[in-house]
Amino acid sequence: MITVGITAYNCHLWLQEAINSLINQSSQDWEGVLVLDCKADEETKQIFNKFNHNKFTKYVSKNNHGPFINRAKAIELAKAEWYFQLDGDDILPPKSIELIAGTIKTQSNAQYIYGNCEHFSENKSIIKTPKKDPDALCYGPLFNAASPIKKSLYYEMGGYSKDLFINADWNFWISVYENNIIGKYINQVLYKRRQREN
Repeated sequence: MITVGITAYNCHLWLQEAINSLINQSSQDWEGVLVLDCKADEETKQIFNKFNHNKFTKYVSKNNHGPFINRAKAIELAKAEWYFQLDGDDILPPKSIELIAGTIKTQSNAQYIYGNCEHFSENKSIIKTPKKDPDALCYGPLFNAASPIKKSLYYEMGGYSKDLFINADWNFWISVYENNIIGKYINQVLYKRRQREN
C-alpha cells in the first residue's frame, strides 16, 4: 500500500483532475489523503467539501504556513509505509502506482523511488530525466521533489524544515544525498507537473 497525499490550495481548476488521476490508476494498491489549506479559495473548498471516496481521508489545515506544513500533515496521516506527494494541480500517469508498487516489492533496500517527470502546459510538454551531477543541487533537486519516500526516511531526515516557506523539499533531498541514502530509479514518467503562473 502506498499513501498518496494530495494537498490543495487555490487549485480548483485542476483539483478534480488530480484526484481522478489517482482514482483511475491501473493498480488500486493505494490510499489517498486529501489536505485542504485553510486559506484556499472558495471554489477549491467547495470541491473538497463535496468530495467523498472510501479510499480517502480528508483534513483541513488550521493555519496557512505554506505547502510543506500541509505535506507534513498528509505524511502524518498516512497509514502506509510509503508516501507519494501529489500537488493539487498536478497529475499521476495511469501506471505510476503499479510501477512504484512493483519496485517496492523487488527493491526492499530502497528508501525512495524516483523517475522521469513530465513538465506540461497547454502549449508544450517536456520530459525531464534526473540529473546526475551533484553540483546541480546548488540550483534545485536532482529529480522530481515529490518522489515516493518511505515514511521512516522522512522522519530520519528530520522532516521538512519549519524555517523554509518554500524549497523545504529541496532541503530534504539535499539531506538524503548527504547521507548517502539508497534510492531506485525507474526509467518511466512517474509524475506530471503542471507549469503555470504563480
